[in-house]
Amino acid sequence: SYCHLSEKLSNNYRVFGLQDIEMLNLKFSKKSFSDLAYNYMKIINKEFGSHRFILGGWSYGGNLAVEIVKLMGNRYKNPV
Repeated sequence: SYCHLSEKLSNNYRVFGLQDIEMLNLKFSKKSFSDLAYNYMKIINKEFGSHRFILGGWSYGGNLAVEIVKLMGNRYKNPV
């Protein structure tokens, strides 16, 4: 499970999980997959700024992580 993985990583990394934006009652537009990725990208940028981070996911979350990185473009030298 992700909880077990995050416990293993937490000694070396700050670990965050993303939750469905709809469940958080945030006022983001979720019109498309790209819109969802863009909204998560804004949250990630707010939290990490220009600091390096590792972004991962499984299945749908993995595809979402790839889309977020694409949207970030050249903002980060090595985003993942």
